[in-house]
Order: sequence, then C-alpha cells, then structure tokens
Amino acid sequence: MAGNTAPLSYSAALSSGSNSNTTTTSAPAPRQQAQPPPKHEQHTPHPAPRAKRAPSPPHKPHTASPNEPVYILTLQTSAPLHAHMTALRTRYFPAHLNKLSAHLTLFHALPESKLRGTVIPSIQNLVQRTQRFELRCGRAFALKKGIAIAVERCGGGARAQGVQRVLRDAWGAEGWLSEQDAGGGGRVHYTVMNKVDDAAVVAAALAEVQREFEGEVGWAEGLGLWRYERGYWVWVEGFSFSGGGDKGREL
Repeated sequence: MAGNTAPLSYSAALSSGSNSNTTTTSAPAPRQQAQPPPKHEQHTPHPAPRAKRAPSPPHKPHTASPNEPVYILTLQTSAPLHAHMTALRTRYFPAHLNKLSAHLTLFHALPESKLRGTVIPSIQNLVQRTQRFELRCGRAFALKKGIAIAVERCGGGARAQGVQRVLRDAWGAEGWLSEQDAGGGGRVHYTVMNKVDDAAVVAAALAEVQREFEGEVGWAEGLGLWRYERGYWVWVEGFSFSGGGDKGREL
C-alpha cells in the first residue's frame, strides 16, 4: 500500500475517489490513488507524533501480526447529505477531539495482509451488483457518551446492513475479523457527539437534536476504504455502486 498518501477529509475523498470504477479480475489490478482535493478541503495535518495506544482486543483483527495497519470501510454518500451531517457533527462533537467529518462505518479494522487477496476482490464483486440506494436519516438516539443519528431501516438502513452482511459472510469464515466487525447487527448511523463524560450535557444535546433536527435524505453511492493512522483516516480508494440490469443479482 502507498505509504505517503496525505490524510484527506472524508468530503475530499467523496468528491475525488468515489467515482472510480472497479472491475472484477482474478487478481486485483493496481489501484490509482484519488487526486488531491482542493486546498480548502484538505484534512488538518498530523500533529507531532504521540505514543501509540494499543486498541482493545475486541477491536483488533485476528491475524499473525497483531500490529499490522488496519483499514476502515465506509458507505460513501451523496455530497449534500454528507455536508449536512458533517455540519451537525461539527456543532456537537467536542472540537478538540473531532478529527473526522461525518461518516457511516461498515467495518472498523480490516487487516492490511488481507486487502489484495480477500478484501478488495470481495468489494469489487459486491459493488458491481449493487445499485445506489436512497438513505433517510432522522431518529436521534443516545450513545454511552454521545449522540447518533440513525439511518432508518426502511430508508436505506436495511440495504446498508445487507451490504455489510454480504461482506461479513465472505470474510467471517476465515476467522480474522475483529470481534467488533464479526458481531454485526448494529444499526448504521452517524455519530454526531461522542466522548462527552458529562451525562447532563449529553442529555441536553440529545433533547435539542430530537427537537430541531428534521432529518436528511440522500444517496448511498458506493464504498470507501481508509487506512487508520493514530485517530486520523487516510484515503485509499473509492468503489462506486454500478449494479443494474439483472434484477436478480442486485443487492
């Protein structure tokens, strides 16, 4: 994998990477990096290096090398939906902890050793038989230390979980998924507040969001692959949903 890729914002990757077309081959073709985003969309540079905190066991993939780089897979969405949800996250997420814009995570820790042989071929196969689908985001609910906005089950949430399930089934038999990723079952959501210890602050913010947020509608356009680096996400590649025609094969 390219080691010198600059960290990009989620919206930058959305505009430059999610339109890449992929094809299924017996061995994945070399991938082109997304073009750098406009300067105003570039991600905040990395701060000075800090001691790396080891992830907890449920968040680590089961591979021979426990310290290998891990990758994140997200659902890429239409730009207006992404912008609206990012504005909500910016409003409520503690500013000093907010390194990311809005995102819908499907997998949290895909190991680098499995990318070329397993992960990317499975993604390529899936996006070629999946059409983009509508997303409706509306209901706010409480997290342990924050707030999330759910993608409604009948408004694309079930479809998103279906995408997640197909990939989890393809990878789960090999036994390397982390406990978090292998578990599945969680609703697809945007985290708009997290890591807030004061329960009263969380409760007040939740009440405000439930009162004021009227929901957003957009589209799931494809999947995005990111490399995790000390809390930052480095854009790797986008895979556009391109399915159609044979209705029996669509997801």
